Amino acid sequence: MYKGTAKDLVQALIELCGPDRTLVMPAFVMGGRTYDSAAYFRTKPFDVRTTPSEMGLVAEIFRRSPGVLRSLNPGCSVCALGPQAKELTAGHHLSKNGLGADSPFGMMTRRPTAILGLGIEYYRCLTHAHAAGQHMGDEFPIKFSTPTTHVTLVDYDGSRHDYTLGLPDRTKKLDLRILWSLLSKDELVEWQFHGVPMFVIPSAGILTERLIDAAHRGITIYGVARAVEETAAVTN
Repeated sequence: MYKGTAKDLVQALIELCGPDRTLVMPAFVMGGRTYDSAAYFRTKPFDVRTTPSEMGLVAEIFRRSPGVLRSLNPGCSVCALGPQAKELTAGHHLSKNGLGADSPFGMMTRRPTAILGLGIEYYRCLTHAHAAGQHMGDEFPIKFSTPTTHVTLVDYDGSRHDYTLGLPDRTKKLDLRILWSLLSKDELVEWQFHGVPMFVIPSAGILTERLIDAAHRGITIYGVARAVEETAAVTN
């Protein structure tokens, strides 16, 4: 079993990627212990330099590592180190939504990107699965409420920006296990090491493509769209 520290693990991942690949980790702010982003940002700004990642110790150590850049987005910020880090993190606060085609997740969809999960199952952590719905926009068959909250963003140079953060619609039940039926065993690889779950999705682009194709059939990570259910009921 792994016996090193979290810092050792971060360094090992950096060395694994080497100088020619870009390592990316989430640096999301979930709203503190109450998971209430509106209340969290009501009393503090999102400072790209100092606001902690709430995605675990490994992600926070990576955020603080030399040379790592962070995107300016209070909801789904990412940190990156490598040749594409600057391009990937720039302008995230200007994207139409945090996970869409003009976001870091859109860039990772278009370019060769592998998704690695260490110590957790894919259905508990796979943020990139949401990129398909954001990419489809109004074509996505499940509709969401759109609550928002105001956030003050602070950039690397101390400049401040007003930002409207979309809040999650918690009325929708998410079930990422559907991916097991949409991806082949080569497209979603799972295993355990001494009982610790791990997974690799070798292509973020294929993940998004499969989810978009399924959504056009009314099949989503939030269940089957109502229109499809009604059609099936009439047919039966």
